Amino acid sequence: MNSYFTFAILVFTDANIYIIFQLMKELIEYFESIFHFIT
Repeated sequence: MNSYFTFAILVFTDANIYIIFQLMKELIEYFESIFHFIT
């Protein structure tokens, strides 16, 4: 039971890290497009 709980937490945090990484990537692309638009 305890190992299953730990496994669930690991999967959950991995999913969150992936979502955050994807959002960061989209934000970087968004700011790059704004930067190219300004210059």
